[in-house]
Amino acid sequence: MNINENIPIVYDPEKLTNIKEMIKEGFDKLKNLIKSEPLKINIYNELDEKFKDIANNLERYEFLNDELTYLQLISDEILYIIDQNCKDSYFGHCDFALELFDFFVEIWNAKIRLIENYSKTELKNHETLKLDFKKRYHEYRREFYWNIYEYSDDFDENEMYEFVKSLKE
Repeated sequence: MNINENIPIVYDPEKLTNIKEMIKEGFDKLKNLIKSEPLKINIYNELDEKFKDIANNLERYEFLNDELTYLQLISDEILYIIDQNCKDSYFGHCDFALELFDFFVEIWNAKIRLIENYSKTELKNHETLKLDFKKRYHEYRREFYWNIYEYSDDFDENEMYEFVKSLKE
C-alpha cells in the first residue's frame, strides 16, 4: 500500500515503539558481536533470530512493506558477513555490516517521521528520501557483490552474466 493523502494511517504507536526497540537491540547486538573475537556460529543464529523477530513484526503492517523489504535484503548481507567471519576470522567487512544496519535504521526513522508528522509536504519529502534510499542501497548491493561476496562454482557463466547485468541497472 502506498501512503497518500487520501488514506489515513492507522497504527499502534506502542507496537511501533516495540519494533523500534527490537531494531535498537538488533543493532546493539550486532555491534557487540562484531567486537567479540572470534565470532561463533551461535552468534550468527542469535542475530538471525533477531532479524526474523523484527521481520515478523514489520509484516503486521502493510504500510511498512518497504522497510520489511530493506530489512530482508540487508539482513541477508549482514548474515553472510557474520557467517564468513565465523568460518574465517580474517574475512572482515564487519564495518560494512554495521553500515548496512545503520542504513536500515535511517530508513526506519524516516518512515516513523512520516507517520508522526504526516502532511503533503512530509509525504513529498519521504518520496524523495525513498528514491535516495533506493540509489544508496543499489550502491551497497554493488559493493557487497563486487567486493565482499565470494562466488561459488554453483553458477554457470550465463547466470553470472545476468546477475552482474542486474547490478548495473
